[in-house]
Amino acid sequence: MKRRKLISILACVVCICFVSFGASLLKNNTTSVSALSCTPSITIAETYAYNIDFTIPSATISYNDEEIEATKSVIIFPNGLTKTNTVRLDVAGEYKVIYYATVNGKTLSAEKKFVVVKTTLDTISPVIKLQIPEQIDAKVARGETAKIPNALVVDDNFSGEVTVNVYYAYGTKNQSTVYVKDGYFTPQQIGVYAIEYSATDDFGNSSVETLYFNCAVVSDNVCAKLTVDTAVTLPAGKVVSVPQFTLSGLYEGYDDYVKVYAMFDGEKVEISRQTKFDNVGNYQLLYEFVTPLKTYTAVCELTTTASEYVTFEQPVLPKYLIKNAYHSFEEITAWTYKQKYPQKGDVEVYALVDGNETTAKKIDYLGYKPQEGEYIQFLYKCGEESTLSAAIPIIDVGYGDNDNFNIKEYFQGDFEKTESEELKGIVYDPLAKEGSVTMEYINPLSYNFFAFEFIVPNKGDSNTIGAITLTLTDYYDRNSKIIFRFENNAGYMCYSLNGSKAIISGKSFTDVSYNFKYDVQKEAFLVGGQYFEAQTFTSDKLLLSVTFEDFKGDNCQLAVRKIMNQVFTGSIKEDKYSPKINAFDYTGLYEQGTIVDLLNVDVTDALSPFYEKNFSLTVKGPDNQYVKTYNDSVRLDGSQTVKSCQIELAQYGEYILEYIYYDQWGRKNEMAESFFFVEERIAPTIKIKGREDGDVIKVAYKSTVKVADFSVSDNVSSNDKIISFVEVYGPDYVRETLSNRTFYATKKGDYTVIYTAFDELGNIAVKTYIVKVG
Repeated sequence: MKRRKLISILACVVCICFVSFGASLLKNNTTSVSALSCTPSITIAETYAYNIDFTIPSATISYNDEEIEATKSVIIFPNGLTKTNTVRLDVAGEYKVIYYATVNGKTLSAEKKFVVVKTTLDTISPVIKLQIPEQIDAKVARGETAKIPNALVVDDNFSGEVTVNVYYAYGTKNQSTVYVKDGYFTPQQIGVYAIEYSATDDFGNSSVETLYFNCAVVSDNVCAKLTVDTAVTLPAGKVVSVPQFTLSGLYEGYDDYVKVYAMFDGEKVEISRQTKFDNVGNYQLLYEFVTPLKTYTAVCELTTTASEYVTFEQPVLPKYLIKNAYHSFEEITAWTYKQKYPQKGDVEVYALVDGNETTAKKIDYLGYKPQEGEYIQFLYKCGEESTLSAAIPIIDVGYGDNDNFNIKEYFQGDFEKTESEELKGIVYDPLAKEGSVTMEYINPLSYNFFAFEFIVPNKGDSNTIGAITLTLTDYYDRNSKIIFRFENNAGYMCYSLNGSKAIISGKSFTDVSYNFKYDVQKEAFLVGGQYFEAQTFTSDKLLLSVTFEDFKGDNCQLAVRKIMNQVFTGSIKEDKYSPKINAFDYTGLYEQGTIVDLLNVDVTDALSPFYEKNFSLTVKGPDNQYVKTYNDSVRLDGSQTVKSCQIELAQYGEYILEYIYYDQWGRKNEMAESFFFVEERIAPTIKIKGREDGDVIKVAYKSTVKVADFSVSDNVSSNDKIISFVEVYGPDYVRETLSNRTFYATKKGDYTVIYTAFDELGNIAVKTYIVKVG
């Protein structure tokens, strides 16, 4: 590996020395080559449509039978305007693109021309959209200053400005113009007014939009009054009603359109009428009512006091628990409100069997094993406050007992469950004789490793199923679902995803084995040779349910043959298949000192619940020592249960990350490692004795010149591993021969002295100075 890198490093040295040499000479010996001598190698059309975006393409310049890459380009508009990069061709006429490059100290230039014409006549008038609340009529009081609402013009060929005028008695013989200053006006007469907006596009198409409003006599010359108590005190942490406001005047009854904002420590957020103030201290509540012509406000100074209230953030819990299996749950967060900002409180978790508080036992949320009862509820306590979770059914599958393990019970619902050697799976037959019925899989599964293999046996015309529907539900967002439907269309299988048009497979609905699975490479679900792209979930964990739709008969069956990597047969007496770990692959190059966020890892298994205490993370550094977490110095040696953390890549070399997980049957999954390569990218330091980079010294013509001595150093490589040299190029760009670091100045002009050094990792440094002979 080092040998290959050294070859590429040497190639880089030649390239960089050449560029640095050219750059130094360019300061003192710039020669412009005319466009007639150079041609850009690029295809640009002769004409372009008007008012489209145009990006200057890359090009090379042909010079002395070579193609020189252009390093700069500009585009000159017909009106003389000069721009770079991407432009809008919004001026008709001839454009010119000029390319520049530098070679051997010479500046090359070349140009291409094209024409922009208005080839399509636009006959559509622009659309003027007023930026006003649509549900609120425009009104104003006599003598009240109002603001003209902004307007947006929708038209690709509009480049001008909107003309706005305000009129009294608009469209009548008494029409008069109202004085406007800086977008504001003050009506002095009662009656109907109008604000007229007009716009004309580049093709002469015009539009007019008019906003009518009434002016009436109102007390205090104010169209609306918004009032609220000026000072209120409320407890922090409790859901309360915001202080009541009053909206009076011409807009009485528009209370629903008043918005309330809370401001604390400079942050402003909109709040609802029922809200909870998290911080202890002084809030400012801003009440705001926006009309087409004016915004009315009121302010309440709110003081929130410390309280004993506690807010629990309920964790996402599984839908089922497996008896005699360990389960790990998300940590619950409880917020207290005794300091300026909410603080996390200590939470104790208790398990209640069948809702009986006398059975409450304090548990470890990282490892709980239900052993009795029909359902469990979790009681969360923080101080004197508590909250109770919903009931979670406990399912007995004989977990951990090879003699009594019953894989059939992993689907729950009103079904008869039998084993079938002929179908090589577990057969589920609804207890009902018609309709639709659903069964739910009791253990979370993996999105990336999802697979569901099944077969619908043909039980004659008296037993029919309209469709089999798989519903994949995001574990952490139960409203996000992927619904895949296997539809029976006159005996043929059809597929559809999330309500899309069904695709006919050409195969029979019955007596054919189908395997619906996720293809990680294609990032799509696959069945019967067809790919289906679906939305992603918040994590790799999902819940599965299977629905029999529109079935009729005494013997409507579905045989489940495989889920994920787990074969589904009655002979299964233990979990023989490894769990799946879904984690981000961090393999790649990093800079020294990078802080890497190691994200949460999802572990799933078809039969075993996730048990976090069986999970470990190890990270070793280039020194073969275990790395510690960045914030709290936890040693990542596999002895700690760590699913997410930060590490600092402080050393040069290779870091190795490894996840290990054992399921509760002892099956091990050792995930492929991630490799962090931290490359040293700091160039060596060159010090020229008595000289600075870019210096210019003068010497006599035909004199003997000794180049300055230099030294090199590096933050990693020792001096004996740094390659360094000095070169001199004359005014004719020919390298001079050095003897004891001296040369004879036989030509008038500028000699360039170039010092180059590169370390063992390929980082290069170059310094130069000029010897002016004349």
